[in-house]
Amino acid sequence: MKERLDAIWRLITRVVWLVVLGGIILAFTALFTPKYAQYKELNQRVRAMQQSNRELATAIRKLESNQRSFISDPAFVERTARELGMVKPEEIVFKYFSDDID
Repeated sequence: MKERLDAIWRLITRVVWLVVLGGIILAFTALFTPKYAQYKELNQRVRAMQQSNRELATAIRKLESNQRSFISDPAFVERTARELGMVKPEEIVFKYFSDDID
C-alpha cells in the first residue's frame, strides 16, 4: 500500500512540475512574442533606411560629379544650359511645332 501511495505522489509531483514548467514556457512566450514582432518591424525599417541611404549616397555622388563638371567643363555647362532651353544672346531660335508641319 505504501509503494502504491509513493507511486501516486511521484506521479502527482511530476504532473505538478510539468504544469509549472509549461506555465513558465507559456509566460516567456507571452512576454517575448510582442518583442520579437517589434524587433522584426524595426529590423525591416532599418533595412529600408539603409536602402534609402544608399540611393541618397548615389544621388549625392552624381550631384558632386555635376558640380565638378560645372566648375571644370565649359562644354558641360553649355550642354546643360541648352537642355534647359537657354540660348546665347546673339543666337536666333527657330522652333518647329508638329501642328505647323504638313
